[in-house]
Amino acid sequence: MCSLTITLPSSTLGPWSVVLYDSLARVSGRYSIICYNFLLITRLECLEHILTSSFVRKYLLDTSNIVNANVRLHSWNGIGLCVMTLLHVWSILFPCITHGYTAVVVPGVWEWPASERTPVKCSVSDEPGCWPGDANPGENTLYGNEKDLFFAYCRGSHIVSISFPLYMKTELKQMGLQVDDVFRMVEMTIFLCILLPISVRWFASKWHAGIHFHRLVNLVYFVDIVRRHSHPHSWILNTPVFALYLFDKHVFTYFYKRNKSPVMKRIRLGQDFMVLYWDSPYGFTDTVGPDYSMLMNNSSLLEQKHVFTCFENRSGRELEDTNEEEDGDGTDTYENESSGDGHKWTVGVVIRVFRRPRSPVLGARDRVSHTQRMYDEEPLMLVTGPRQGEMSEMVRLELLRDRDAKLVLLGAGSAINFILDGLQWCTVNKPARKKISLVYTTRDFDLFQWAMSAISNLVPVCEARGISFDVKMAYTGSMTEDSSHDIESTMHSNDADSSMHGSIHGSMHGSMHGSTYLTSPEHGMNVSMHSTRSIKSRSKSVSTQSNRFDLYGEIEAKSTVFCQGGAGLKNAVEAVCKKVGARFYGGRGGAREDLS
Repeated sequence: MCSLTITLPSSTLGPWSVVLYDSLARVSGRYSIICYNFLLITRLECLEHILTSSFVRKYLLDTSNIVNANVRLHSWNGIGLCVMTLLHVWSILFPCITHGYTAVVVPGVWEWPASERTPVKCSVSDEPGCWPGDANPGENTLYGNEKDLFFAYCRGSHIVSISFPLYMKTELKQMGLQVDDVFRMVEMTIFLCILLPISVRWFASKWHAGIHFHRLVNLVYFVDIVRRHSHPHSWILNTPVFALYLFDKHVFTYFYKRNKSPVMKRIRLGQDFMVLYWDSPYGFTDTVGPDYSMLMNNSSLLEQKHVFTCFENRSGRELEDTNEEEDGDGTDTYENESSGDGHKWTVGVVIRVFRRPRSPVLGARDRVSHTQRMYDEEPLMLVTGPRQGEMSEMVRLELLRDRDAKLVLLGAGSAINFILDGLQWCTVNKPARKKISLVYTTRDFDLFQWAMSAISNLVPVCEARGISFDVKMAYTGSMTEDSSHDIESTMHSNDADSSMHGSIHGSMHGSMHGSTYLTSPEHGMNVSMHSTRSIKSRSKSVSTQSNRFDLYGEIEAKSTVFCQGGAGLKNAVEAVCKKVGARFYGGRGGAREDLS
């Protein structure tokens, strides 16, 4: 036997930048296929509905925070997809940057569906620099001396060697690209680095346009990855998921739990807020603050459904007094003709009205916000839902958790919805939490009065069941009201009040708006007066104040805080929670003014 060690001259296909390009192109391409599917899956309402069913929640998977989890996964994977896609299309130029390679564009043959194939000449000849997408090889050249390489083997105890010359291919130091490669570099850079961030930014201020812009980027990305003949994995893996996504957005979301033109009762709370009541055929949910989607029937084709956190009438009680509903300064009560006097409702929602004109305008019927149309026009609309809200299960589970630490539900403005539904849930369920605090603030006086009436009607029901709350409400708007009116406007706005109470001011104006009207017997004109608004609670269980809350006094260590409202409020509450050691859950709404 003989021992033989052979050392061959080293060779490589190129420098490290070529290897890096090849590795990045392969890894980023396969990652993008999986990541794109994941982005679509996290936005599927049908899948979310299945995962939030009672069976799955109880026995298979904790989906109590699925709404926020899906948003986080969608956002982070979206960033990852953008980074990997840009690396995928630009990494071919790495050798040009680091090792002085040149880039040559080799036009190919265009075939259906808009895919560029390799030039025909490359199929019949080994022409240097022909093959695109590679670090192209060069001429056959002699490597060193003619006897630098030998072939050796053992024959018995002797070593037999055969020498022959070694020929190696030298590099042209050239990266070959096709026209489509250059196009994708420009296309992906514009869409992923410029247009996509714009669409995300518009979500906060121009949601009606931002959502379509975002979906346009999605569509362009999908078409780009499936049109190329070199992406067969995308045909097989991405196309079925994209088809499911289209079904979900255009069929499931509009027809599952569909409630077409339910009888609506609308109460206008001044100029900036309104309350809608309707009857849902799907009964009550077992969660807190479910989401319902609404879309006016006569909306334009591009108008999307709008999601609202609502409250359900589990207690079977009216939330406002009859005289409050019928008599208000500029407040209107609307009911469809078929509803009659005794309107049955199972779902309600307080909606803020945004009045700034839309820009850009996508349809002739949608020049103003959708909420303004709901306020001004007859409320005939498509309602879908319910579905689990972003805080629904989290609030319910905290109510059922037997802990000594305080549970705080804190809201501002239209966030009264999830606080009211927390109370409604407690009218038919028994929470195990010992200390529950409800904190609400608003600058709108009409909304404050309505919210105080609604809470005051629900708290006694819970207290009768042995459930106690610490309820605090703050009105932070102006405490003075200018009561100056000429005789025509006064008579017009108070006609019903005069006929009901026999006087021009009426008892409700004094208690609800703090306004007093005096009539001059000589001139028959109203005397201008400035009065102080009354925010005194009609329930001993509800305390009110005219200044902002001291958050450090409301949030204790180890407490759990759910907050809905504007970005400023949520940031302040989150900062306090971090300092005192409390758990904070903030709603996604209110990042900026939503004009939709």
